[in-house]
Amino acid sequence: MESTVHIKEFLSGTEVDEILAILQSNYNCSSNNYVPYRFSEFNWQQTDEHFSTTTTFDRQFFAGSLSNIRERLNAAIPSFKIRSIREMECDFLFNQMTIRVLHPGMVDIHEHCENISAYYFERFFAELNKVVTSKDQYSILIMLQPPSEGGQIVVYDEHWKDLESVPEQISRLQQLDASGNDNHVSMRFNLGKGDMLFFPAGRTFHKVSQAHGDRPRITLGGFAAYHQQEPETLVFWS
Repeated sequence: MESTVHIKEFLSGTEVDEILAILQSNYNCSSNNYVPYRFSEFNWQQTDEHFSTTTTFDRQFFAGSLSNIRERLNAAIPSFKIRSIREMECDFLFNQMTIRVLHPGMVDIHEHCENISAYYFERFFAELNKVVTSKDQYSILIMLQPPSEGGQIVVYDEHWKDLESVPEQISRLQQLDASGNDNHVSMRFNLGKGDMLFFPAGRTFHKVSQAHGDRPRITLGGFAAYHQQEPETLVFWS
């Protein structure tokens, strides 16, 4: 798959353990959730509580093992110049990355592609697009804790079509979900502890398979999109 990078042990076991220790000491991960909260209703992005949550998350995680995450991403993906959303004038409206907890038996990452997100979260993406061109964004995913079984990133041979309406594309996704077979699967990524995956999630239909076993699937991730004024630069955000 074009522009896909899969790196084993992008973060060391020690670095991952440090991140998980901070997570478990400061956040309730008893249910499927995001840390900090993911984007949704844009009114939340503008509250003092969101500002406090985001700045606290940055202080807890990006002052330690993730302090040089931009440099490490640039070294891992040398075909792009990569910068953080925190380097832009965004007033902490956006997160740099988020941690996601997916418990065994729970499926809430069905077939999708990121280009469709703008259809559901118009105000959020209108603000984001002042900085980046969010269409055709990439996904950055780092595995912190693999589940005992499952939790793979499943990539399909179905893609976003520029000349097709969003409702038509959603219909194709729903048909793919309902088919329940692997006829359209082109790749499966089974990430180990500390592994990183970078792929064109904006245009590529994909999902996360159901996790099984005795431990949740925990990932650190975000997206990367082209800077509005510097098309050679990717900006990561979440």
